[in-house]
Amino acid sequence: TVVECDTAICKVYEANCPEEVQLDVRGRGGTSFTPVFQWLEENKTKDTVLIYASDGYGESKLQCKNISQSTVWLMTRAKDCLSCKQDVRPQDKVLSLTNK
Repeated sequence: TVVECDTAICKVYEANCPEEVQLDVRGRGGTSFTPVFQWLEENKTKDTVLIYASDGYGESKLQCKNISQSTVWLMTRAKDCLSCKQDVRPQDKVLSLTNK
């Protein structure tokens, strides 16, 4: 399941292979990570792993309290650019495409 989000959920769709992922993402006006976590809480089981691709610039504190899934933060910038660092738990990973 692909969930596109900027300050709110923009689009949700199923992709069963890489070719089905739509690369027409828009935005560039701000990011809130919280809506995706809230959507997962409402729609997915606890066995879900979230891969969150982002430049890392968003709110400094997530507004959700019951995050059950492990999260892989896939950063397009350096790892330390993630604005909500204090919400990263031991089971989460922060990876950078820049290797920094």
